[in-house]
Amino acid sequence: KRALTDYELKAIRNAEFTAKERAFIDVLYYLGVRRGEALALRKNSFDFNKGMVHIENAISFNNNTSSLGDTKTFAGNRYIDLIDPFKTTIKAYIDSIDTFYLFPTSKGSMPTESSFDRMWEQIMLKINAAAGGKQHYDNKEKKKWIIVDWKTSGTVDTEPTRYTTKLLGPARIFNALNWYTYTMQLYFYKTALVES
Repeated sequence: KRALTDYELKAIRNAEFTAKERAFIDVLYYLGVRRGEALALRKNSFDFNKGMVHIENAISFNNNTSSLGDTKTFAGNRYIDLIDPFKTTIKAYIDSIDTFYLFPTSKGSMPTESSFDRMWEQIMLKINAAAGGKQHYDNKEKKKWIIVDWKTSGTVDTEPTRYTTKLLGPARIFNALNWYTYTMQLYFYKTALVES
């Protein structure tokens, strides 16, 4: 765990996200919610008159089947104040979509594990591209995990999957590591936006 460098902050700020991707990142950062809580958000979760969002559900996955359930703990059912600039940007995003869920599948239904994985992969590739790496990879390159080596000024390095698998096991290594790393970085993203 460490603070983001100026280079990393710039890459996150300059990444060319879709409206959906930017909204997802902002939800994680400004609300500080878990992945499942973010994916369970619906339009009616937000009350812009009161300036609050109700976190009451979480989505979990089992073999790409989504289940809508309660939050992880009783205290997880909560209201969070909406602050600017997030309040303005999330309202604009919500007004621009015609789906019930904020982050649905391409068919507009409840997010699935594979739809989330695809969105997250795109987010990571766009951050990588903003840091000076490639945004698109051919099938041969996709066989290796693409990791931006933040410690060497954003140069792109490829890490064989077997090394990571040896450390943590085969289940969802890429997404688990990226999710953890990225959520740790979100705090510093807000700081950079305020300072810029």
